[in-house]
Amino acid sequence: MLALAAEPEHASSGAAQTYAAYLDWIAPAGAMLDSYGDIAEDTAGGEHSYIAHYPNMDIAAERVSELVRRSRSEARALPRGARHDVIAACMIAFYLSKDSVRAPEMRQSTRKLRRAGGPLVALLAPVLRVWRMAYGQRSA
Repeated sequence: MLALAAEPEHASSGAAQTYAAYLDWIAPAGAMLDSYGDIAEDTAGGEHSYIAHYPNMDIAAERVSELVRRSRSEARALPRGARHDVIAACMIAFYLSKDSVRAPEMRQSTRKLRRAGGPLVALLAPVLRVWRMAYGQRSA
């Protein structure tokens, strides 16, 4: 944001558009994916879960999928959108590489979320899963 705001040609509209995309779509997608990956742990520990506010996992996965698709779309629409789109895709793939999202009861919704993220997310998620295993970040 600071780098974008420092560029005279993007200082007003580009920075405002970027701020809105991240505030309204990209950050909430990250928060919901984090909650999705932590739902079993949060439920067991009595912690708050955004995902638990949905009546069931099918509805939660559908709504979060919409958020994921829109976050990628909003990222691409930004000035230098490809950079932002890669950031969004990496974030989505990172959350979808956790061990917890591979639990049998989550596999169907995880596939739906991965598809919503698009081909780059589908490519990155397994790579990040290997990275998590190699660096002991499987549940982080």
